[in-house]
Amino acid sequence: MSIDWEERARAWTRQERELACDELKPWEYGTIARSYRYPDIYDLNVVVLERPCGRTAAELVALCDRELSDCSHRKLDVEDVDEGRRLRPELEALGWRAMILVWMAFEGHMPEDPGLAVEELPYDSVNALRREWHEEDFPGDDPTSFHSQQAELDQRRGARVLAVRDDGLPVAYSVLQVRASGAEVAEVCVTRSRRGGGLGTAVTAAAIRAGLQASSGDLWIVADEEDRAWPLYERLGFRRVWRMMQFLRLPAGT
Repeated sequence: MSIDWEERARAWTRQERELACDELKPWEYGTIARSYRYPDIYDLNVVVLERPCGRTAAELVALCDRELSDCSHRKLDVEDVDEGRRLRPELEALGWRAMILVWMAFEGHMPEDPGLAVEELPYDSVNALRREWHEEDFPGDDPTSFHSQQAELDQRRGARVLAVRDDGLPVAYSVLQVRASGAEVAEVCVTRSRRGGGLGTAVTAAAIRAGLQASSGDLWIVADEEDRAWPLYERLGFRRVWRMMQFLRLPAGT
């Protein structure tokens, strides 16, 4: 029997929200997820459009404004890519970021050791790299509150940090999150000055090996379809199984 990978990817996403959100409220075309403990974690405070609705972008913005009124951001996940493409021009004109996310399931073999020294480090040891990455994605945004909430959430997820150091300082890392039903390579970051040298491959391969050893369930990674990272993940054994669109309006001043 063939595997319905798209449904498994959707189920993994739903499970994440069920584990971390305080409220999952159905609405006519999907779900509204809220985590009052983690208000700065965008993925947990979001309006999810699970099927085409025919609503205008302005109507959906009004819904997000109403349901996320106590959050500094606004987020809309559109699980049907064609529906997301219909909404994209107007939402971008209103100042929202658009991203096509690709869910990738691991179907390869245990990757070989790339020959670089990858070691497991304490979670906080890569905080400087986290801030560097945050500044690239969200210039001008103070990441202190976000990282504090993310650290607490990752601790609940059993996150492990796998990193490469140079002169004692981490220059690349990945984060592996393990749950009973599977695992996800949730972050891959390489400092700007060391990109292109195989460090991203090394820390991703290390996370794959650790994930396969830690769980007998599915192993996931999520990539931006319009970014260059996903071909690397394909070479390491991941396969694209589901695409969705995310729209984000950043906090004022970001």
